[in-house]
Amino acid sequence: MGDDSLLKAIVQNLKSQKPDISITVLSKRPSETSAVYGIKSIHRYNVFKIICILRKTRLLISGGGSLLQDVTSTQSYKYYSTIIKLALKAGAKVMVYANGIGPLNSEKNRIDCKKLLEKVDKISLRDVQSLEELKNMGVDREITISADPAFSLKPSAFNASEECPYFVVSVRKWKKLPE
Repeated sequence: MGDDSLLKAIVQNLKSQKPDISITVLSKRPSETSAVYGIKSIHRYNVFKIICILRKTRLLISGGGSLLQDVTSTQSYKYYSTIIKLALKAGAKVMVYANGIGPLNSEKNRIDCKKLLEKVDKISLRDVQSLEELKNMGVDREITISADPAFSLKPSAFNASEECPYFVVSVRKWKKLPE
């Protein structure tokens, strides 16, 4: 639900600013993603298509979520950082959008992340802890703190009710972070 909420919010926000915008998303299930969100989608591991689309891309939006982290695996960090590197190499602008950064436990990944984020065009983070993580890595540049894009979702007609005074947030526990 989290990834779907983020994607829906990002698409809604972009289309509210530019209704005819062309959006292509990397997805595990491209056909399903295209059908549900009404956007183009390519498989997230189709390197040839990714490179081809990045050559035509004006802006890569990397986010939201906590993409630049190695707590789930170093492979996860390598995947998302490689997408950013490919976009930069292709000449696209890159925005790290409403990300959570870290935890990055590997010193090699921390050094790589610092170098990478010094090359991107814009960074917005969704929390102060991520800003502290970047400062601890030595990233010294303009960074914006914003809300998680999911908070900008417009309510669906079936559940929008003035009679419902509740707002629910479900938080999951992360390894090596305090409660």
